[in-house]
Amino acid sequence: SGQTVDGRFLGAGRLDGGREVEIPIAGRAGVADRDVSAVVVNVTAIKPSDRGFLTVHPCAERPVASSLNYTQGLVVANEVVAPLSASGSICIFTLSEADIAVDVVGYVSASPGAGAVAPARFFDSREPDRGGTFDGQFQGGGRLAAGSVTEVQISGRGEVPDDGVAAVVVNTTLIRPSDRNFMTLFPSGNRPTASSLNAPRPGAVVANEVIVTLSGTGSLCVYTRVESDLALDVVGYLLD
Repeated sequence: SGQTVDGRFLGAGRLDGGREVEIPIAGRAGVADRDVSAVVVNVTAIKPSDRGFLTVHPCAERPVASSLNYTQGLVVANEVVAPLSASGSICIFTLSEADIAVDVVGYVSASPGAGAVAPARFFDSREPDRGGTFDGQFQGGGRLAAGSVTEVQISGRGEVPDDGVAAVVVNTTLIRPSDRNFMTLFPSGNRPTASSLNAPRPGAVVANEVIVTLSGTGSLCVYTRVESDLALDVVGYLLD
């Protein structure tokens, strides 16, 4: 059904639900073996046994964040900027049993121009018993109203510096909209004519990774066309 670039980590079988796998990245197939802070990976969940999600993280304590959301029996992919562990690997957790494929498409050097952070939930409209945010802010406010714009502070929270951040890398999850929907992430001011994420049907759970410019105060705004819940997981940032 497929191959890996170097024949390693191939054909180990489906990953059981509630478990994770560690995958060495640094030093393989063109990725530098040192001074790499993160990799850009396209992660694919293949025919999972039930609804669920994947979390890609740097093999420390697993964060309350999703990198990809999937539905039973489908093949779903999302691009992720994933920080590496000290040994140059990533870990992938799956809620439900699934086959998984990981395609590396780039890496971020350990330079002052960009920073990769362990995935952290910065916004969740649902009640905290569904996971909540890492610092208790911007959580549990209820479903976003149709046609509304919600502002979320990013700079100065968690591992994101409070000054000099131009943009952030955000995994955005639209949760059970009332109808077909799209969301737009933007810094502030006039909303652009663009979509950051699209939901094909009511009740869907859909995620997409977005690089979004921050406002002068370090916040971002989210527009939703119809009523929906929303979660935002920050995975990296770009300096001015």
